Amino acid sequence: MALTQLLFRARRFAARRLGVQTAEMRAANGGERQAAPTLDCFRADHRGRYRFAARYARPEARLLDLACGVGYGCRILAEESSAQSVLGIDLSAEAIAYGAKHFAGDRVQLRVGDALQLEDPGAPFDLVTSFETLEHLDAPRLLPRLASWLAPDGLLIASVPNERALPFSRERFPYHLRHYTVEQFEALLADAGLEVLEMRSQHDAESEELRADREGLFLVAVCRRARPRG
Repeated sequence: MALTQLLFRARRFAARRLGVQTAEMRAANGGERQAAPTLDCFRADHRGRYRFAARYARPEARLLDLACGVGYGCRILAEESSAQSVLGIDLSAEAIAYGAKHFAGDRVQLRVGDALQLEDPGAPFDLVTSFETLEHLDAPRLLPRLASWLAPDGLLIASVPNERALPFSRERFPYHLRHYTVEQFEALLADAGLEVLEMRSQHDAESEELRADREGLFLVAVCRRARPRG
């Protein structure tokens, strides 16, 4: 899909789904996050990532969603799994305050925190998710921290924009630092001591589908801590 077409569809989505933004929603958004009171208002591809991740949550698992925004994904993880608890952490106090009203509750706790400064948030976790995160900050610093918070058999599921399908441009993506090719994403994860078990991609912002290929606009990797050789 051409970048201009993608941007047009994203704007059309925002106009159709989100409608008029309240002051509270604008504060929670911060220019890049999505903020809305119900799950159906969020982009389909974003919902799809969380529903995909929920399949990997074992019964009574402890989950962490880092850079959770307003916490809609935490609510999806809780509703679509039998996890014991879901903790969402985000840098934005406004986003967490908004999420506390709309998405926190039974088995879902939301907390303000800086991903690059946070000490132990309550590890170990059986499943850690971090979507729409790595392109925004110092990913080589963040990923080893996430890996260290995993239980011995825990999983990390993370996403990045695919540089080949969605080329980085600072003008078009002012909140991003970079995008990643498949090879760069795999190397980034390996350098953090993570082994990729599965890689999928998403081709359409208005679809929840994750395809079993690596050609889409966004790449989604399922990882575990790398096992010692020998």
